[in-house]
Amino acid sequence: MNTSTTTIQYSDDITELAPALHAAQSEMGPAILDSTNPAFRSKFASLSSVLNASVPVLNKHGISVQQHAGFNDETKLVQVTTVLMHKSGQRASSTCGLPLGGKRDGHAYKSATTYLRRIALIGICGLAEADDDGNATVAVSTPRTRRAPKQTKPVDKSDLKQYNDLLTEAGILPETLAAFMSVHQRDHKSKLTGEQLFSRLEWAKKNVELLNRWEQEQ
Repeated sequence: MNTSTTTIQYSDDITELAPALHAAQSEMGPAILDSTNPAFRSKFASLSSVLNASVPVLNKHGISVQQHAGFNDETKLVQVTTVLMHKSGQRASSTCGLPLGGKRDGHAYKSATTYLRRIALIGICGLAEADDDGNATVAVSTPRTRRAPKQTKPVDKSDLKQYNDLLTEAGILPETLAAFMSVHQRDHKSKLTGEQLFSRLEWAKKNVELLNRWEQEQ
């Protein structure tokens, strides 16, 4: 059964990299929440926002960023390796992966790699995410988790597309979840309100292993 994985590696000597990264982090502002999830009206920092918040400051302190995407035939995971390379040659790298969901085509691959690049760079740089309050260069504490507001109207096609994309990013096949819900006599996703769809998505993300195991048993 495939699950997400993360591997971290360092060069033998990081006496140049460590202080440079420390200095860079002390100057980094948050990644601005510049994108909106239309289905749930929640905001998140896009890959561009994360790159803009981290790369210029890292470069200032002699650190470059490389991100390499690929598919691991052995684990069957889409993987992204993020490397922080200091001008001295010292490095730190993080490789993370997750199952390729959706139709397993180019769109699903791009969606998965974009998601992995974003969360990997946030993690390796220790970035915070925050709303742009006009003072983005000032360090802020990690924002509280924002829950989607209640929506009483039925979802539309754009909501469902976003829902399927988010499932794919989480490594869940939308058709698997739909079949699971049908077997367990749950309403079809098109009949749900925005709040109910959000709740279903959150449940699925917490039960990836259950859904994968159920799919294998069918």
